[in-house]
Amino acid sequence: MEKFRQEFPILNGEQPILYFDNAATSLKPEVVVRTVCDFYHSHTANIHRGAHSLSEITSSKYEDVRSTIARYYDVLPKEIVFTYGVTHGANLLAKSLHLTKNDTVIASELEHHSNILPWTDAEVVLCPIDDNGLIDLNKLRDLLQKKRVRLVAIQQASNVTGVVQPIKQISELVHEYNALLVIDAAQSAPHLLPGPGDIDCDVYLVSGHKMLAPSGTGFMFIKQSVIENLDVGYLGGGAINRVNGVNYELRPAPWRFESGTPNIEGVLGLGAAFNMLTEIKDSGKLYLEQLGGYLEEKLSAIPGVIPIGIDNPDRIKTIFSFTLAKDTVDIDQFAKLLSTTESIMCRSGSLCAHPFFDKVDSKGAIRISAYLYNTKAEIDIMARVIKRLSTFLMG
Repeated sequence: MEKFRQEFPILNGEQPILYFDNAATSLKPEVVVRTVCDFYHSHTANIHRGAHSLSEITSSKYEDVRSTIARYYDVLPKEIVFTYGVTHGANLLAKSLHLTKNDTVIASELEHHSNILPWTDAEVVLCPIDDNGLIDLNKLRDLLQKKRVRLVAIQQASNVTGVVQPIKQISELVHEYNALLVIDAAQSAPHLLPGPGDIDCDVYLVSGHKMLAPSGTGFMFIKQSVIENLDVGYLGGGAINRVNGVNYELRPAPWRFESGTPNIEGVLGLGAAFNMLTEIKDSGKLYLEQLGGYLEEKLSAIPGVIPIGIDNPDRIKTIFSFTLAKDTVDIDQFAKLLSTTESIMCRSGSLCAHPFFDKVDSKGAIRISAYLYNTKAEIDIMARVIKRLSTFLMG
């Protein structure tokens, strides 16, 4: 992947960095930066709103991205709705479903806050997880039997532990009770796990910024049978064909869900990122699996490092969260020292997963997360620094 790594300007600057905060956001390759700049330099225009040549060029490029993503996942272009990321997509869906307190939404104790808070117009119930971080399917069935469940919202892979949920079994169970299955793919999509063309979900939410694309980009796949019967939560320009007084005629899906001027340059950058990922999809998945195994091996061997949730073999191993044996060591200070002394960038804190850390009675963790441009050599350096620093701080 050395040639791939050369595409990232920030890794080739005068000040070397070791970037291990990829579960928060990925770095951006040169082709994505160029694509965004090209929009400003060559064809700045709004989309679907003009007959002039710049608008037509930009509109065509924008819709090409929708088709690119649809081909990548083997779904229909009209099933792809552009969003600003998972959080925006979940909120957009919640508004479209007109949830009330008479409805129940089931999430899990391991969810990111962005897969809990958007549903709070309904009653939100957190399904328990077992010791391996997997959803307790028996408890899930009990909840589906007892509640009026509109949807079940689940991370395909955890942003804390990397554990991958048994989506096929969950899907069969959820659909048995006629509820919708919403997949938060913020972590699984960047790691090239099976997508909506391979798993039976109703909605699949993706954040572009975690998979090489610009910030403020993303999309949600909505199954055709669902999107055709889904109300529109937000209205405005771009979503309608005609307004007559206060009455209006909506455009067909997916455009009816994309009111207002979108992040055009960001979506074009998203397309460039997907083109890049398409070229390395198989080799990239294998590389991440090998790199993750190496990361887990190196960090698990450090005295005083207590891994979180690595007992489950079915996990994204490039996500490694840990605490330290002595709770007198402040994890935020530890992460800051990694940055200021050795230019190692990682995440610390509750990782937007308070319910999980409350369950395990912890204030948070340090999270190391690698991606396609990271190397074993970088992991070796990072592991040596963590070992030296933890030994010093813990005496």
